[in-house]
Amino acid sequence: MPREANQHAPGSVGLIKGILMTGSFGANLFKFGRHLMHFNVRVVLTTIIMIVMLWGALCNEEAWSAAGDGKNVNLVSRMLFGPTMTIFADSNYRYAGAGGALLILKERWPNSPLIGYYYTPGLIHDIVVEGNMAYIADGEGGLRIIDVSIPASPVERGKFILNTAEEALDVYISGNHAYLAYGSDGLRILDISNPNSPYEIGAYIPPAKVVGVAVSQPYAYIILGTGHLLIVNISNPSLPSLTGYYKTPGAGYDVDVSGTYAYIADGASGLRIIDVSNPSKPFEAGFFDTPGVAEETRILWPYAYVADGAEGLCIVDISQPSSPRELGRLDVNVTAHSLAVLGDFAYIADDVGGIKKINVTDPTLPQYAGMYETGSYADTIFVTDNHAYVANMEGGLRIFDISNPTQPVEMGRYNTNGRSHGVYVVPPYAYVADKEAGLRIIDVSSSSSPIEVGFLDTPGIANDIYVSGSYAYVGDWNGGLRIIDVSNPYAPLEVGKFNPSGNIIHGVYVSGIYAYVGAYGGGFAILNISNPAKPLLLSYVDTPGETHTIQVIGNLLYLADGPNGLRIFDVSNPQQPLEVGSYKTGAYVHGVYVEGDMAYLANEGSGLLVLNISNIGSPFPVAYYKTGDAAHSVQKYGGYIYLTDELDGVYVFQ
Repeated sequence: MPREANQHAPGSVGLIKGILMTGSFGANLFKFGRHLMHFNVRVVLTTIIMIVMLWGALCNEEAWSAAGDGKNVNLVSRMLFGPTMTIFADSNYRYAGAGGALLILKERWPNSPLIGYYYTPGLIHDIVVEGNMAYIADGEGGLRIIDVSIPASPVERGKFILNTAEEALDVYISGNHAYLAYGSDGLRILDISNPNSPYEIGAYIPPAKVVGVAVSQPYAYIILGTGHLLIVNISNPSLPSLTGYYKTPGAGYDVDVSGTYAYIADGASGLRIIDVSNPSKPFEAGFFDTPGVAEETRILWPYAYVADGAEGLCIVDISQPSSPRELGRLDVNVTAHSLAVLGDFAYIADDVGGIKKINVTDPTLPQYAGMYETGSYADTIFVTDNHAYVANMEGGLRIFDISNPTQPVEMGRYNTNGRSHGVYVVPPYAYVADKEAGLRIIDVSSSSSPIEVGFLDTPGIANDIYVSGSYAYVGDWNGGLRIIDVSNPYAPLEVGKFNPSGNIIHGVYVSGIYAYVGAYGGGFAILNISNPAKPLLLSYVDTPGETHTIQVIGNLLYLADGPNGLRIFDVSNPQQPLEVGSYKTGAYVHGVYVEGDMAYLANEGSGLLVLNISNIGSPFPVAYYKTGDAAHSVQKYGGYIYLTDELDGVYVFQ
C-alpha cells in the first residue's frame, strides 16, 4: 500500500541535513554546526580540519594498505573458494563471486559446471559482464576488469582503486562508463572505453556510504546505507548533480530501475517501490514487507525477484505498483544475498550454501532445480607430508596436495557432521574439532577418499585441538579442556577434563607434561598433565586481549592475544610465567607460528605480518601482505607460508 510521501526538494544542503538529523548524534552535530556559523569562516574551517585529522589519527593505528599490497613476501598460489555472495547470468555462463574468487560456470547442472576461475585481491561484492569483460566490485580491491573471452583462462585487463580504506560495493555498466558504488568515497564514474586503462571522469560524494547503484540515462540511482535513494543527473558525467532524493524506512541494500519506478531492496523493510517519473520529487508508490531481510532485487516485469536473506527467494507481483503482493517463496537453506534471473530459472548466491538453481516457470510455486557448492570459511590449516588439511567450517575437511606449492591440487574432502574449526594431523588420521559435533577422527591414508572412523561428542563447542601421544586435547569452548584417549581411533574415550568456572577455552598447545590452555576472555593456564585423568593447574596469567593461538618453543610461549597483538612469555618456571616481550599490530592477531627468528602472524583485517623476534624484548616487522578478508591461522612448511583467510580461502606465500 502507498504511504505518505516523504519526498524532498533537490539540493545537497537539504540532503545533508536529512542524513545528519537521523539519530541524536546527527541532531547534536547539526546544532553544533549552526553555532559554528556565528564564528569566522577561517576559524570554522580550521576547526573542522583539526577534527578530521584527530579522528583519522584515532581510527588508524597503522598505515592503510589495499588488498594485494605486500612487502618482502610473494604470493605464489591460492586454494579454496569462499561463500557465494553475488551472481550474474547471461545466455552462455553463470558468474559467481565466492569470497575472492570469480567462478565461471556452464549450464551443466547437476554435473560439475565449473570451467574457469580467477582470484581477485579483495572480496567480490558484485559482478557485471558486458561482452568479453567481467566488471567486478572487489571490495578493497576496487574495480577489476577481467577478460572472460576464454572462460577456462580468465585474465585481468585493468583495474581502478582508490587509496583509501573504503570498498567497492556495487557496479553498473552503461555504454563506455562504469558507475562504481565506493562506500564513503561516493559514486565514482569511470571511462572504460579502453578496459586496459580505466580512468575516473567524475564523482558524486554524498555524506553517507554509497552501497548500490543503477543507471537509467540520464540519471544514476544510488542507495546510501542510511536508506536514502539519491537521483543524480549524469548527463555530464564529469559534473554529476543531485536532482532529487527519498528516504526509505529501512537500510538500503540495492536498487533496480524499470520504467518510471525504482525498486529498492530495503533490508528489514522489504521491497519499496518509488515513483521516479518526476526525478526531482520521487515518492513511494507502494511496498511489500518481505518476511526476511531484502538484500537484492531484480525486475522482470511484472515480477520482482527478491534475495530475502535467511528467507530465501521471494517473488512479488508488481503489476499494480500501489498494491504489490507475494506470489511465491522458497527457502534456499542458508542466506540469499544476491540473485540473477534468466529464462525459467533464478540463480541464488546462498552464502555457504553455494549457488542454488530455482525453477521459476510458475512464479507461485518456485522449485529447487540444483545447486553448486562453492566454499565456506577457511578457519585452520595443518600442513604435513606435502599435504595441507583445511578445516573449512560447513565445507568440512579439505585435503590438498602441495608437493608443488605453486600449484596446489585438491585431492579429497570429508563433510563432517558439524562445522570444522580446528584440525591436527598425525598420519594416517586427521583429528577435527567440529564445533557442535565434537571430535571427529578421519582416516586420511587415502587423501582422495577420507573416511570417518570414530567420534566423540564433547559437551561444549569444539574449537581447537592438539594431539600428543595417545591423547587428543580439545579446546571445547564452554566445555573447557577435554582430554581424550585416541589410542583406539575407532572408540575415543574421554579420560580427563579441566573446566574452570566462567572461562571459555579456545587455544590449546601441549609440550611434554604441560598443556597450555588459552582463555577466550584473555590469558592462559598451564596444566601438569602427567596424569591425564587429573590435570593439575600450575598457574594462570591474565592478558588484556582474547587468546586464540598458543605455541611453545623451548622456554618461550607465544600468544596470539587478539586486539592486544603478540605476547611472549618465559615459561621456564611453569608456576610463575613472566612476560618478556610483546608487539601490538594495530589489528587483531588470531594466529601465530614461530620458526627461528621469525614470528608469522595471522593478523585479522590486515593479513600476514612477519616479525623479527631475534630480540624477544623488541620484535619488529619485516614483511607483510594484505589479504582480502580476515586472516585466521598460519603455518610455515618447506619454505612456504600457508595462511587461512576465512571468506577468502588459503594464501600460499614465499
